Amino acid sequence: MNKVALITGGSGTIGSSIANLLSKNNYDIIITYHNSKSKAQQVLSNLDNTGNHSMYHVDICNSDSIKQLFETVYKKYKKINLLVNNAAYTTNKDLFDLTDNDIDSVVDSNIKNVFYSSREFVKRSIKDDEYNIINIGSNSTHTLNASNIIYIACKAGVENLTKTFAKQFGHIVRVNCVLPGLVKSNITNSSPDSRFEQVKNKTPMNRICTPEDIACSVFALVENTKFVNGQSLVVDGGRNLYA
Repeated sequence: MNKVALITGGSGTIGSSIANLLSKNNYDIIITYHNSKSKAQQVLSNLDNTGNHSMYHVDICNSDSIKQLFETVYKKYKKINLLVNNAAYTTNKDLFDLTDNDIDSVVDSNIKNVFYSSREFVKRSIKDDEYNIINIGSNSTHTLNASNIIYIACKAGVENLTKTFAKQFGHIVRVNCVLPGLVKSNITNSSPDSRFEQVKNKTPMNRICTPEDIACSVFALVENTKFVNGQSLVVDGGRNLYA
């Protein structure tokens, strides 16, 4: 019987790569989307066709919407083995141009959604099976180099949520965090090419991070490192060494 993975923001660049790798390794995939229904449909069409895959529209910043998602998913699948908190939002606005709405959007989509989804997940987890939460953070908590300082602060909060959930619920759920380096994605596509070149030049492995790098790290934490809990894995080719 396949395991079941729920990936928030699964229609995005990193989320779709995680979904693709897991589907090739006997996971039924559930992805969420907000505005990108067509992209979500495309992601599903590219997954291993032996699995029972599905997608759901959800407002990740709304606790009622997330609660309804979990209730619907559990009615259909009866279980979720893996939750990947991948959905996120940021903006490249200058510090002094950030509005209250901008700040609320960044905080809600990077902190609240992780908390809401994790809470619903652990509520339904039991000792009789292995359960995992993987939070997608950012290496900017080490480099202090990202779209804005609110985003960096939120990703630091994600690392702390990882530790606190791991400590409190480690007897039933392993909780870990992956910290990607700069990735060419739906979120960063508006960045100038010079930004990617600068990061590459400060990375010992002489390239930027790929979505596949993140997917492989998620898979390794879930399937190959069974006694790792409450940890944050930096996946940036050593970029953080130049922080």
